[in-house]
Amino acid sequence: MDPLLIKHRLLEIGRKACDIIRIRFNPLGQPTEYKEGKTLASQVVTAVDRELNQFITGELMNGYPSYGIRSEESEETAGNRYCFVVDPLDGTLNFQRGFPHCGVSLALVDQQEDQVLVGVVVEPYQNIEYSACRYGGAFVGHPSQGFPIEPTRVFLPKRRLKESFIVCGGTKVFLDGRLEQMRESFGFVVTCRSIAFEISTIASGGHDGGVLMSTDLPYDHQAAGLIAAEGGAIVTELDGSPWNAKSTTMITGSPAVHAKLLEIFNP
Repeated sequence: MDPLLIKHRLLEIGRKACDIIRIRFNPLGQPTEYKEGKTLASQVVTAVDRELNQFITGELMNGYPSYGIRSEESEETAGNRYCFVVDPLDGTLNFQRGFPHCGVSLALVDQQEDQVLVGVVVEPYQNIEYSACRYGGAFVGHPSQGFPIEPTRVFLPKRRLKESFIVCGGTKVFLDGRLEQMRESFGFVVTCRSIAFEISTIASGGHDGGVLMSTDLPYDHQAAGLIAAEGGAIVTELDGSPWNAKSTTMITGSPAVHAKLLEIFNP
């Protein structure tokens, strides 16, 4: 098993999936459907989610028949030690409403070690790609060219906390006065509209930190968590314990941002 070769293959699959997204995108929106037994606005699904899922899982099963597949849009496929984790359309609500902001998130997990080995996040509208292998660094770029992210970049420019841009996922982030505390400490605090893409941007300095709470499903943060970590960000669970493939919460950012977020969420 060669993580670098798998990363390149996941990038190829992600690019083709983004071709489908661009073709199917409608600025007037998509018909509203809900996942089985769900009724919340955040639990919508579209025919394009299912089309993407069928394409991606088919490519993975053909190329890696002994690996498992865990996807947000289908039943888990059992496999050996390794498992792909797929969010075929991270940001479905945006796509469904005709707002061009989403991503394709693909990760490879070692289920024995509970570690994410490969992470790829591809954004379809600007053709931005983030990728990483564990201990192999993070990269950002376009289909024609990728650039390594220097681990120090996440700390540059040396923004003060009051100038920092923080992204949050999960409604519990905003309970118990935490939103007010974050707004007092940081410059901008916004809700994630595509967790995978926005957490990935922490690696390249687009955002300065992020918080995810009650992320019961790993599909949209495993690839991004690895990318942020390999780009130089500190990535832990909410209580500061090490983040891994089984984590359901995340705090990430530069040392100063990470420390302040830990203080807010662990009073």
